[in-house]
Amino acid sequence: MADQAMQRMSVDDFLAWEARQEPNYELVDGQPVMMTGGTAAHDILRGSVNIAFRQALRGRPCRAHLDLKVVCPSGNVRYPDAQIDCGPTTPGDVAAHGPVVVVEVVSPSSQVTDYIAKVRN
Repeated sequence: MADQAMQRMSVDDFLAWEARQEPNYELVDGQPVMMTGGTAAHDILRGSVNIAFRQALRGRPCRAHLDLKVVCPSGNVRYPDAQIDCGPTTPGDVAAHGPVVVVEVVSPSSQVTDYIAKVRN
C-alpha cells in the first residue's frame, strides 16, 4: 500500500488494486483513501433510501444500488451511500455505468467532503 500511495493511480490501476483490498477504498485525486465505518443511524438511513428507490423503480429499467462504485468525470472513484443506475449492468460489475442519482448521508464529520468535494465530483 505504501508504494501505491506514493504515486498517482489511474482509475484502471485503482480498480484492479482495490478489488484485492479489505476494506473498501475510494480514489481521490489519484490516491487511495480507506473508507471508514459508519454508524447504525447512517446504515439505517442509507438502507431506507435504497428501499424507497427499489419500490419506486419496480418495473422500470433503472436499478437501486448500495455498494457499486461511481467513476467520476474528475477521475475520482467514490462509493455513494445509495444510487440509481440506468446504465447497462452485468452481474460482475463493480461500478455503475449510468448513475443518475447519487445519495450521501451527511454527518458533521463528513459534511465538508460531502458538500464540497463529492458535489464537484
